[in-house]
Amino acid sequence: MLVSVVTAVYNGEEYLQECIESILNQTYTEFEYIIVNDGSTDRTKEMLDAVQDTRVRVMHLERNYGAAFCLNQGINQAEGKWIAVQDADDMSAPTRLEEQIDYLTSHPQAIGVSSFVKGIAGKKPVSEKLLYAHEFHFNKVLSKEEVYTSRFLTCYVCHGSVMFSKEVFCRLGGYNPLFKIVYDRDLWFRMFEIAPFEKIPKVLYYYRVLPDSLSHGNPDEVNKELLLATTAGIRDVIYRNKGYLHNESPNVIVVASRNKCEFFKENIAPHVDMNVQRYINPSRKMKEWGFKGLLNEGINDGVLVMNDYQSNRFMKKLIHKGLKMNKHIFRIE
Repeated sequence: MLVSVVTAVYNGEEYLQECIESILNQTYTEFEYIIVNDGSTDRTKEMLDAVQDTRVRVMHLERNYGAAFCLNQGINQAEGKWIAVQDADDMSAPTRLEEQIDYLTSHPQAIGVSSFVKGIAGKKPVSEKLLYAHEFHFNKVLSKEEVYTSRFLTCYVCHGSVMFSKEVFCRLGGYNPLFKIVYDRDLWFRMFEIAPFEKIPKVLYYYRVLPDSLSHGNPDEVNKELLLATTAGIRDVIYRNKGYLHNESPNVIVVASRNKCEFFKENIAPHVDMNVQRYINPSRKMKEWGFKGLLNEGINDGVLVMNDYQSNRFMKKLIHKGLKMNKHIFRIE
């Protein structure tokens, strides 16, 4: 078994049939399809039990655990060398598996590959502008180096479009079930340290834009999860760069607007293994001694620069003074 397709679904009756059919109608047929029902209370269980295709394996969970937990369960049971993620709201183009396997076969050093996406609406209308915004974001063509360099700021990889190595996934510990929204970004941080994904520059995945999805919900909660995952990824980079043991906490400085500094101090700093030595609001005039302090690596292991106009200007000054991106400076959302 070369490919295992894995879907986690919770109360997905609206779009589940389209999702399943898009996989069963693939031009590449040597796959298994594992679908994990995350304790759904709608018709999801009934729909899954009605699937007759022998390539489909269904796992019913008694209660709702979250997508990351379910994906881990499905992937742990998978027999394939390669895992194709398929989100339950979305659809794959008929040639998706075939073209991704062809790519991975011809690029033996790759541990994963994604593709371009097409934004599609659900039953609730969304604007063409919003659909285009998602396509514009996910369809950027970047080199592996660019993907790696910008990984803490943004992610140009659509989760459901990815096929990756099961061996690498298991070695890295899989998805972190503590994350309910950004579990994919957290995994990519770890995978990209081995080898960033490239994209097949062709639409092989149809991404459904739902205004009531988790990622479009409470922006503070989304931002909190994202910053927690990002800072954990940065902490691991600092560990490697400095040769620290994992019981040592790096010392960092956070550069951001006043509101962002307050958000970080209240929601992020208490939950990550980092010592925030100082918060800097770059809109205030900085004296030369401030920059000299930042260059003292014996005191500070990293500078976390949040993405806004003043902070980016401040970051450029630090680079001019000799600090290096993703070594001393980490640009984050």
